[in-house]
Amino acid sequence: MVNAAPLYIKVSKMFYDSTTSKIMDLVENATNNKTSNEKFITKFSKYYTPVVVILAFLIAIITPFFGDFTLASTWQNSVFNAASLLVVSCPCALVLSVPMAYFVGIGEASKVKMIIKGSVYLEKLSKLDTVILDKTGTITKGNFVVNKINPSNDDISKDYILALAKIAESNSNHPIAHSILEARNETILDKNKISNLEEIEGKGIRLNYDNKELLVGNSLLLNDSNIEINNYDPNDAGTLIYVAYDQKYLGYILIKDEIKEDSISAIKSFPKVQINDIYMLTGDNKETAKYIASLSFINNYKYSLLPLDKVNEVKKIKKDKGNKIVGFVGDGINDAPSMSIVDLAFSMGNIGSDVAIEASDIVIMDDKLSTLVKGKKIAKRTINVVYQNIIFSLVIKLIAIILTSVNTITPFIGTYIIWISIFADVGVTFIAVCNSLRLMLYKHNKV
Repeated sequence: MVNAAPLYIKVSKMFYDSTTSKIMDLVENATNNKTSNEKFITKFSKYYTPVVVILAFLIAIITPFFGDFTLASTWQNSVFNAASLLVVSCPCALVLSVPMAYFVGIGEASKVKMIIKGSVYLEKLSKLDTVILDKTGTITKGNFVVNKINPSNDDISKDYILALAKIAESNSNHPIAHSILEARNETILDKNKISNLEEIEGKGIRLNYDNKELLVGNSLLLNDSNIEINNYDPNDAGTLIYVAYDQKYLGYILIKDEIKEDSISAIKSFPKVQINDIYMLTGDNKETAKYIASLSFINNYKYSLLPLDKVNEVKKIKKDKGNKIVGFVGDGINDAPSMSIVDLAFSMGNIGSDVAIEASDIVIMDDKLSTLVKGKKIAKRTINVVYQNIIFSLVIKLIAIILTSVNTITPFIGTYIIWISIFADVGVTFIAVCNSLRLMLYKHNKV
């Protein structure tokens, strides 16, 4: 018999603060943000409907005086033509089919694990021209592992360098810090000897260990203390964490991150869906950025960027692109400021931070760039259907209105005008709605 131990669960968030609850809310309210087409239809209906009603009333009252208004049949025909005009002019086809097309498009996007927060963002996605990609967690997996430890000379052990790095990173939540803490080593240093710990943004950690200064971070941190790096290997592509203790440079730790399985094929597919320019922004060093960019077929990349530097680079790119739609794809808290600047912000729903998900317009739930390609295809199909519905509805209604107006003066169609009117209303609405539902027949799984 197995002894069962009690399971203790600590709730850290209320349900309405959870990521799942927020995503459910996004799906439910996705159609609240209307596109220019939907706003046009709403505004068009607002003025169009009363004008048509007044016009029909005038036809019913005035046209009998152009004939023999003493006959009851004359008044009957005028009322009949006025009613036909009302039926013809009903904007049901536009009011129903256009929002439905967006609704279906957003639903189809959710099938490929893309949550679009509103139809306005679906429209922008269809016109997306330029994509700016964060590196870590977007192109790469964000699973950092210690790949190499390179001492500055043979007298310094790799184990000692790693032990000092662990002391510095012992209280950090950064993914790189986790990779250092998870690396195996034999030397264990006393954490009680730590004092004056300072985390310097974009550079690393400075602290006192056993009353001597310990620096663990990038080259900028060591440069600030005038400590020279003398054993750099240009072939080491990855994140380099330098360690200096008591004003002496000890060596560096090479940490690597893997590219996601679908990132390369997805980025190669971007031009096929009219994403013409691709940029990569990263805080990593030049060698790492160059290595990842070359594997991903990205020609435009910037490296060694702090969060504020990323924002400035995004502003430059957006300014250069003018009226073209610029998107940013990221996953971390430091990506949120850049997301607020661009036309269309994407976040990773699985590994992404709550702040990034909140700041984004579109959430990629499976963290795959190929989902962006699938989403743009769906968006383009949706917009094509919207314009098809608008043009088809307006053309048929215009023809029917002309026929009804002519029939009011010269009844060459007679009572058959009512069938034309019904088709222009119910028939066109049915066809337009079916055209919107046609979006559900496409298969979106292929990139």
